[in-house]
Amino acid sequence: MKKNSTVLDAIDLKILNIMQTDCLTTTSKLAEVLSMSETPCWRRLKRLEEEGFIQGYQAILNKEALGFEVTAFVHLSVDSHTEDVTRKLEEKITSCPEVVALYNVTGDYDFLIKIVCKSISLYTEFIEKTLRKIPCITQIKTSITLREVYDSRLLPLSART
Repeated sequence: MKKNSTVLDAIDLKILNIMQTDCLTTTSKLAEVLSMSETPCWRRLKRLEEEGFIQGYQAILNKEALGFEVTAFVHLSVDSHTEDVTRKLEEKITSCPEVVALYNVTGDYDFLIKIVCKSISLYTEFIEKTLRKIPCITQIKTSITLREVYDSRLLPLSART
């Protein structure tokens, strides 16, 4: 998403804060909390969606309860940074269901991937059958998490944003 030039006011920021905390909040509850009527509240929410400030809604699932025992962060180095090679690499990696996040980063590596798997053997299979088969990847470095201490998906919105 391109940076939006729309200026967000305090009410917009309150709406975004509420919705990122509980996306099931109804328009009537939102309007009540914001001390406004439902129609203008609904219009603001729709505008925030249409302008791309709200990209979608989803449930946050419990990885462990669903059997995902391995979370890994993988640093990749690549030998080519052309637009075509980068696009193909990104498409290949993001098409893998194990990949929950992909970042192009600065520093010693070119990409950082967050991967979740049900077992270490499935993680190993992903490395062997997927990453090691991508020709432009020159180095793979993995950190397996021991435990998740904190993982907030909330953006730090405030009136200063």
